[in-house]
Amino acid sequence: MSKETIQGAVVDTSVFADYYFLYPRKPERHEKSRMVLNNLSSLGLLVYEPFLFEVELRAVLVRKIKPEQVLKIVRHDT
Repeated sequence: MSKETIQGAVVDTSVFADYYFLYPRKPERHEKSRMVLNNLSSLGLLVYEPFLFEVELRAVLVRKIKPEQVLKIVRHDT
């Protein structure tokens, strides 16, 4: 990817969810999402998210981790 050919990208919520989770039977999902997000970040591209991104991300994350941890992730708390 090069910044000259891509102005920005819309990233689906599932990519962000796969970034946070490692699926034992499908580790490639995590690796692919890390690669995509890291590449977009290193290129300094604008990343657009779906309108309902935060709602969708919370719904996916809360299935796997505690609600308190989900809030820290979506709020970017430390």
